[in-house]
Order: sequence, then C-alpha cells, then structure tokens
Amino acid sequence: MGWFGRKKTSHSAELEESLSASPDTVDESDEANAPDDAEVDDSALDDDANETEGDSDETPDPAAIPAGGGRRRAATVERGTKPTEPEGPWDEREKPSDVEYIDLGSLLVPAIDGLEVNIEVDQNTNQPTAVNLIKDGSGLQVQAFAAPRTDGVWDEIRGELTKAIKDQGGVALPMQGRFGWELQAGIPVRLDDGRVGQRPVRFVGVDGPRWFVRGVISGKAASAGTTDSSMDDLFAKVVVVRGPLAMAPRDLLELKLPQESQDSQDKSAAAAQSKEPDLGPLERGPEITQIG
Repeated sequence: MGWFGRKKTSHSAELEESLSASPDTVDESDEANAPDDAEVDDSALDDDANETEGDSDETPDPAAIPAGGGRRRAATVERGTKPTEPEGPWDEREKPSDVEYIDLGSLLVPAIDGLEVNIEVDQNTNQPTAVNLIKDGSGLQVQAFAAPRTDGVWDEIRGELTKAIKDQGGVALPMQGRFGWELQAGIPVRLDDGRVGQRPVRFVGVDGPRWFVRGVISGKAASAGTTDSSMDDLFAKVVVVRGPLAMAPRDLLELKLPQESQDSQDKSAAAAQSKEPDLGPLERGPEITQIG
C-alpha cells in the first residue's frame, strides 16, 4: 500500500480545487470555447437538505438527463461490457470478507499495493471531507452522503452537476456506464502557458440504503476511449458505513483519519513533547555569604 496524506481545502471549494490532488490529463481541443477563468461550482451536494427538485428556478433539460438512478451493482470485466454479477459499492452489511480495508469512518477503501490515500480536510473546521485515491496515473475522489430512506438522489444531483458544468463553459454528457448513468465531463482548466483546456472527468454515483456515494474519476481512467477500468474496480470495492444517526439528505457522512495516520501523528506529538527539556521542580542552589 502507498502512503497517507492530508490536503486542506474549503468545504465549499470549487470543483477544480477538489480535483487538484488527482493526476492531470488535459484535452486542449476545446480551449477556444472555454472561458478565461472557468471554474465549476460543486455545490450540488451542499444545497439545503429540504430543497426539492421543483424548488429550483432553473431545471435541467429532462431530455439531456436520463432517468433511472438508484442502486446499481452490476459487475463488468471491463468498461462497456454487460453485467455479470452483483458488486459494490457495498453497504457495511454486505462488506466482502475477502478484502482488506482501510477504515476511514463512513468509508472503507481497499488496501491495495501502490495506492496513495489522501484525505481532504476542511481548512475552516479541520474536519475530513473527501478521500482521494491515486494509483498509476489515475485518481478517484470518493464522498458519501446521507440520503432518504426510499428515494435516491443521484438522478437529481446528476442534473445539477450537468447544469453547473455547462454554465461554466464545460461539457457534460450523460452516459450508461458500469454503475448505471454517469457523467462524462470536460472541466475547463488553465494551462501553464495561459491557454484554457479541458480536463476529462467522470462522475459516477450509487444510491444505497439511506446513503449516496459519489466518485469523481480523473487522469488516465477518465480519458476518452480508454479501457482502463482500475478506478471503476476501486470504486466497486468501496464500503459505505451509514451509521444509525438520523441525518438530513445530502449531509456528508463523517470521515476520520486512518488509524495508521492517526497513530503516527500521536507518536510524533509524543516524541516532540519528550524532547522538551525537563526542568523539574525548582531547587535551591548554592549560596554565597558576603563577609564584611
């Protein structure tokens, strides 16, 4: 397995910032059509929990956002093949017994050799908000949220993401993928030479029992025409731990630092403290008596 890292971000950060820990693969073909300072607002999951689809003044085109969200667990050997047997992301009650996991609280991610695990931490609250998994030039950001007991939220969120990306000059196409409907997007980014290109990104989502998990795939695994299914395989092994607490829909499920990382921090703090000089209690020193 790789190493653990921490990256501080704002909980309401732009999508581009949230993807900055992932490998870059930039397509320059649409740079002329992208705005100069294009950023995509990733607020679709931070809306008021009581907001309904009809509350918005602007509704995405229904024809462009196919219906049919919900729990989808159909395994494939590679991208584009037909389902064979059930697979994850899993609920904690369905956790596979033959996989070693890293415990991150509401998310359990598989412990894989060479996998880098970065935890995004809100710079204002110092609370973990997302998990970034990086391996072999591809990245997967994973977040889990509370959801209604009966209805899923992926259809609605997918429509909101589509509109947000297009409003900022990007491209978002709904496609049938391994986990059902997903978004294949091009996010406008500023290149080193000042031009604007597009970063290919795939948004995947699964509605589970009282939870919703979203994955953002970037790097080689999101490139057009790729057969790289490594991040799909990784997402399919994720386990969501919803917990018994009542939560509003779209509330972020609590993450925690992996125990290995936490133990390392505790040891570092203890070591730093042990290096401080122990002055002990004040003792009376030798006295000099002045004569005459």
